[in-house]
Amino acid sequence: MAEQSNGTTGHGNAEGSLHASTLEASLTVNDVSKSISWYTDVLGFKVDQRHERSGKLACKLTPHIAACPASLHQSIWHFD
Repeated sequence: MAEQSNGTTGHGNAEGSLHASTLEASLTVNDVSKSISWYTDVLGFKVDQRHERSGKLACKLTPHIAACPASLHQSIWHFD
């Protein structure tokens, strides 16, 4: 990759750090429905999308303040 005028290769700064404009957490949970309730009722997230993936419920949540959105996916394992 060609070096830019600021001494970087376009993937961060000269020290090698990455600059990202967005961040999203993807969480695997045992019970998506219960987790949706907790994230919306307790933390104040809102459900942006709700869909099935491989027969399992999944959703995308957005916080009520500017922060990291989250996606919830059903675990294939069951942890008590």
